[in-house]
Amino acid sequence: MRLFFIHGMYVVSSLILMGVKSDIIDIRTAMEIATFERNRKEPELLSGNEVSWTFINFAGEDHTNFQALIAFLRMLSILASSEEGASKVFELLQGKAFRSVGWNTLFDCLSIYDQKFKQSLQSAGTMLHGFQEGDAKALVPYLSVLQKPHVSRKELGLDPTNGAYYGPPIPPKRDYHRPGRLSGCCILSALFKLIFTIVVVLGIAALVIWLVLRPSKVKVHVDSATLTQFNLTNSNNLYYNLSLDIAIRNPNKRIGIYHDKLEANAYYEGQRFDYVPLPTFYEGHKNTTSLYPVFTGQAAIPLQSSDVVVFNRENGDGLFSIDVKIYARIRFKIGSIKTNRYKPSFKCELRVPLMTSCGSSAVGFTRRKCDIDF
Repeated sequence: MRLFFIHGMYVVSSLILMGVKSDIIDIRTAMEIATFERNRKEPELLSGNEVSWTFINFAGEDHTNFQALIAFLRMLSILASSEEGASKVFELLQGKAFRSVGWNTLFDCLSIYDQKFKQSLQSAGTMLHGFQEGDAKALVPYLSVLQKPHVSRKELGLDPTNGAYYGPPIPPKRDYHRPGRLSGCCILSALFKLIFTIVVVLGIAALVIWLVLRPSKVKVHVDSATLTQFNLTNSNNLYYNLSLDIAIRNPNKRIGIYHDKLEANAYYEGQRFDYVPLPTFYEGHKNTTSLYPVFTGQAAIPLQSSDVVVFNRENGDGLFSIDVKIYARIRFKIGSIKTNRYKPSFKCELRVPLMTSCGSSAVGFTRRKCDIDF
């Protein structure tokens, strides 16, 4: 920019000192001036007018005097004021058809003046190389073309970093984004991605653990049941004697089970008539443990008349529907890791035959599987 400023001042000084006036106007220059006047008054006539642009391209060919070149550059300055005109001027400048004038061309002389100027700065007392009349006068309208807002420096290939731009400084693009602040949309998007990533990672981890451990539920069966007494008095007092053989199995290969608390409860028609605490124990991998609870005694149970009817019918058949529920408190052991306590329950729906005084029953007992509820 400093070089452009000194050159510009030198150009202006040269123009003032020379004060050259010329009446040389050939027929081509007259045509360019006529086109310039028409475009300045009615620039919309150029829109899609290929005939006019053909003439303008023709006018950019060889010039025999700098007045013709100046008129041509002034015409380009007017044309570049519109968006379409700027694009056309860009194509024209890219072609550079008007560089082949008879005298030192504007573009070639600028590089020469630039070299001379640099040499004068390095050697004290060296005079600046003067501008020729045509170069000085042609420079002003050429700079006017470059200063048009519709033609960007990148489109013209005039990047200030390569020293080819002699126009005023072009302000940088404004960035309206405030650093350090995120919009609500960006925050929600980042939060969604984080949650999605966590869910995916946890899902993969759970899948891997499941594939390695292959956990299975505890299995409980009632292998046998013996009922030697089950009498109901008129005052709804129940006398009973029930013995069970319960098998608890851990089917897992890599998981052990701590049975910290076990309790068996006996029900008839939804009414509990007894409960028995069971021993606690640790059950290893793929192991089965048998427990033998015994319910004996008497209890008052509030049966409805319909329940009494059911009791009388089952007593006649010698086969009673008795439910046994086992309430547990367990922990799992995986390697050296012990989990928190869980409280599952097991419901066993039994059909128990009543033994007669001679030790036989009308029907036998069928092994039953208990349902688990975590």
